[in-house]
Amino acid sequence: MNLKISVIIGGRYQVVQAQELIKRPHIVVATPGRLADHIESDPEGIAKLLKTIKFFVLDEADQLLTLQTIFKAVPKQRQTLLFSATITSALNQLHQVSIKKPFFFEDDSDVKTVDRLEQRYVLCPNGVKDAYLVYVVKNFYTQRESSSILVFTHTCRECQALSLMFKALGFEVGSLHSQIIQSQRTASLTRFRSGKIRILICTDVAARGLDIPHVDLVINHNVPRFPKPIFIELEDLQELDALVEQ
Repeated sequence: MNLKISVIIGGRYQVVQAQELIKRPHIVVATPGRLADHIESDPEGIAKLLKTIKFFVLDEADQLLTLQTIFKAVPKQRQTLLFSATITSALNQLHQVSIKKPFFFEDDSDVKTVDRLEQRYVLCPNGVKDAYLVYVVKNFYTQRESSSILVFTHTCRECQALSLMFKALGFEVGSLHSQIIQSQRTASLTRFRSGKIRILICTDVAARGLDIPHVDLVINHNVPRFPKPIFIELEDLQELDALVEQ
C-alpha cells in the first residue's frame, strides 16, 4: 500500500520528527507528550497539518482524555476511536473529544486467568513490606534459574526507589516509568525480553500495553488499582503475588 508512517516519541531528535511530519505521513503514531511539544513549538506548521486528519485514535484512552493541547489541534469533523482495558470515571467525559453522542461498547466477558496461574497474597506491615519483597524475589530468583520477574508499582518514585534498592543488593534490574527517557525504557524492555536481565520494575501505567511473551512471576508491590490489564497482557504467567499492607 506504500503507506508513510511517522513515529513521534521521546528519545529521538525533535527536528527530524518535525521534518517527517511536514512530509504529511498517512499515519502518525505518537506519545501525547512529544506530539504536544511539536504542536506548541510550531503552532502554525504542525498544528495546521493535524487539522487534516480524518481518524483520531486514543489507545489507553482513560489516561489521555486530559490532553487539551492535542484535542484543540485536531479538526472537529473527524472520527474518534477510543480504546481502554479499564473503565474509569475519565471515560465518562467523552464530550471532551466528541461533539456527537458516542457509541460505547464494553466487553463484559469474565476475566479468566491462565490455567497454570498460582495466586498468593502476602499480608505484612507497611514498615517491612520492602523486606518481604526482597525475600520473595531473592528466593524465586535463586531457586529458578533463567526465571523472569516483573514488579508493578503505583508511582515513578516507588519504581525508582525499588530499582535502586535491588541494585544496591546486587541484583541486575531494569525499570520502566515516565521519568526515564524513551531510549532507556526501550533498552530496559529489550534486555528483559532477551533474558539479559531477569527483573523488571515498572509503574502499572507504564506497563500497560506491553507485549511480553513469557513472565514467570509478577509481584504487585501495592494492591493493583486495575487488575484486568495484568491478566490480558501477561498471557504466559505462572505466579502472581501481591504484597498487601496490614
